Amino acid sequence: MMMTRLKNVSPWKKAGLFLGTVLVATAFAGLIWGQSPDDDGKQSLVGTWTVTGNGPGITFQAINTYNVGGTSLAHDNSAAPSIETITQGPWKKKGPATFVWEPQNFFFDSSGNFGGTVKSKMEIRLTGPNTFTSSGESKFYDANGNLLGTSPLTETGIRLAAD
Repeated sequence: MMMTRLKNVSPWKKAGLFLGTVLVATAFAGLIWGQSPDDDGKQSLVGTWTVTGNGPGITFQAINTYNVGGTSLAHDNSAAPSIETITQGPWKKKGPATFVWEPQNFFFDSSGNFGGTVKSKMEIRLTGPNTFTSSGESKFYDANGNLLGTSPLTETGIRLAAD
């Protein structure tokens, strides 16, 4: 039936109908794929946050970024950049307003030799649309993968927003 109707339509109109259909489909796909898997419009972790962290005998500042798709980057001032790398790791939604984040980074001695890996596991709880608290633990491994020790860790975060 549609083909019969299109026989009498000019090639330009056919092209316009085709392009219009493609544009609508593309826009719709962008709306769907552009949403975070955790984003119900109110409880999204996706974004960049200023963070204050606390461990035994240390308070530090950090900037954490949680990306759509469950990846993250974080950098803090707990050690000089020559001693530790940027932290990276996966995160996922665990429940209403709660997430689990499992980042890792490498550390080095003062001569620049690889010292080992820090692996953390944090539970993040949104306390509002632009604030969170988290708690968890970091495990420190030497260059051979032997556990050196563990440390509790807490954080509070505030979402950064452009003016």
